[in-house]
Amino acid sequence: MDAQISVSTLLLVLLGVGGVILIVYLIVLVRNLNETLKKANIVIEEAHVVTEIAAKRAQEVDGIVDDVSSSVKSISDNLKGNISFVKIIAAIVNLGTSIKGFAEKADWPWAKNDR
Repeated sequence: MDAQISVSTLLLVLLGVGGVILIVYLIVLVRNLNETLKKANIVIEEAHVVTEIAAKRAQEVDGIVDDVSSSVKSISDNLKGNISFVKIIAAIVNLGTSIKGFAEKADWPWAKNDR
C-alpha cells in the first residue's frame, strides 16, 4: 500500500505539531510566571514592613533630636548667663536623659541596665 502525502497535508501536520508545542510552552511559561509573581509579592510585602519600621524609627529619632536640640539651646542660653545655675543643671540632666532614652530605644549594648 502506497500512501502519498501531499505537501499541503505535510505542512498542515507540521503546523499542528508546532501549534501544540507552542501551547505547551506557553502553559509552562505562565506557570513559571505565576510562581515568580508570588515571590515578587512576598518581597514587596517585606519591603513594605521594612519601610514602615524605618519611618517609625525616623519619627522617633526626629523627636529625640528635637529634645536634644532644645536641651543644647537651653544649655547655650544658660552659659550666656541668661538663666540661673539650677536651670543649667536641669538642662544638662534633661540632655542626658534624652540621649539615654535614644540609646535604649536603639538597643545599644552600653545603654542597657543589667543590674
